[in-house]
Amino acid sequence: MSTESSSFPAATITITTTATNTTSNSFAITTTTNTTSSSFTITTATNTTSSVSLESSCTPTPILPNPTSLFPSGGDDLYTSVTLPFPIGVFGSFDRTVYVSINGRVSLNYQNSNYGNPELPDASLPPISVLAYYDDLVIDPGTDQRVAYQVFGSASANRTVIFEWLAPPLIHPDYFCHFTATFEEALPGIVTFRYYTTTDKGSSATIGAQNLERNQSFVQYSFNSPGAVPDKSFVRLDTTGAGTFTTGSFNTSQC
Repeated sequence: MSTESSSFPAATITITTTATNTTSNSFAITTTTNTTSSSFTITTATNTTSSVSLESSCTPTPILPNPTSLFPSGGDDLYTSVTLPFPIGVFGSFDRTVYVSINGRVSLNYQNSNYGNPELPDASLPPISVLAYYDDLVIDPGTDQRVAYQVFGSASANRTVIFEWLAPPLIHPDYFCHFTATFEEALPGIVTFRYYTTTDKGSSATIGAQNLERNQSFVQYSFNSPGAVPDKSFVRLDTTGAGTFTTGSFNTSQC
């Protein structure tokens, strides 16, 4: 059992994670951006089943206050490069230049326009890929739909980048997937996905990370798993070792 107390997106965090057949790890970070406070509760992951509904109780709204929009003209299966002030990555590979896809992926070295989500590990993906919610998503221009990012903090070793997706699946254009991927400079190899709302709660998506350039390393949280990511849930991947995950819920009025 782990607990987290956090403001968003900056945070004062104390975390303890425990996974089967792994050692326990503890770490703490402190950042200093003025933001609205939110409280989070973390529990270790368990396999559960739940019913899946396409209905959402509210209209999703973007959460980044000053984002850089990556696909202002909209599109389908597009990707673009982003150069960050600090390197991010998984399983020991890191770079400041990353490639972001509309379809819920962040990759190193290159990206592609594939849209069919496979089970990990998979050679059709870029070898070093982070799958926040890999599904066939689309952006309609002239709407609040977006893929965007923002860097928080200015001091070296104390910066955070958040990538945000707010886009519907191609086959369900009237419903939305709204989720983020957060990388912290002080915690290389660890990435947190937050799910404000998703169309089918994971039943058509892959969530995880792989690095096929380093011993075929990968960690998969879910693959086409109904109910895997309820609204207001998170998944934290730790790729500093063999690859583990922690999951839980967070409190927010946004969706």
